[in-house]
Amino acid sequence: MGNHAHRRRSEWLLIALAVTAAAVFVRLGVWQLARLVERREVNAAKSAALATESVRLDGSTPSSRLTSDSIQWRRVQLEGRWVPEQEVVIRGRAYLGTPGVQVATLFHPVDMAPVLVLRGWLPAADGVSADLAGHSIRRDTGVVSIRGLVIPYEHPGPLPTRLMTYADRERPVLGTLDFEAVSGALGVVTADWMLQLLPETDSKEENQRTAGTTAESVDSLASIRRLPPPMLNDGPHALYAFQWFGFAAIALAGAFLLPRAAQRSAVPPERNVAPGPKGDES
Repeated sequence: MGNHAHRRRSEWLLIALAVTAAAVFVRLGVWQLARLVERREVNAAKSAALATESVRLDGSTPSSRLTSDSIQWRRVQLEGRWVPEQEVVIRGRAYLGTPGVQVATLFHPVDMAPVLVLRGWLPAADGVSADLAGHSIRRDTGVVSIRGLVIPYEHPGPLPTRLMTYADRERPVLGTLDFEAVSGALGVVTADWMLQLLPETDSKEENQRTAGTTAESVDSLASIRRLPPPMLNDGPHALYAFQWFGFAAIALAGAFLLPRAAQRSAVPPERNVAPGPKGDES
């Protein structure tokens, strides 16, 4: 009787734990589905912004249109001067499976706050020591017109900023492109958004018009691999939700099947006793 009561308590405890775990797993699955809905809403907003025509920004543009929230993910055109001596390197940025760095240079539009421009990507086997000497912007390019995609700054990361000496000069190396790290590294308060130069797909004349006024400046930018617009997809949220719901089903199934398996193993099998030889009847 005592063993039976103990076994029943163990079964109820197992069921309670399984139901609790299943409830947690289901809650996590629902949370992932909510994240999926949010991502699709964000992707819809990005897609709408990416589909709009390029807009020109200058000193006459109302300040309400120059915030990250108002122009994020839109293509814009700026006119101003490069500040090539104020440049940062973002380490550990792979592209198509190849390790490398991203290069971002300060650009000062006419009558506007400075803007950090993500020029593109360069290969680096160790994720930091890229060949930057041959990919610098000339200091005497003058006033140029550039076009690109407005992107937000990144969230701060754990890696600190450090200075690294390259073949031509020293540059700050960042772990992430967050606003505070960039402002501290360059000593300049930039706009609260960045500009990402997009791959060149038009004619050479269009490339020259959008990237600079001289063939040299166009070539210097073209030698860095420009990054494409962000991929808009659902991400892993649906898969994660399916996994959490699967874990919940496994927990409940285990609570039902394990006690029964234990009961079957506790019952000794019936022994089949072979009849002995018959004795002589007298």
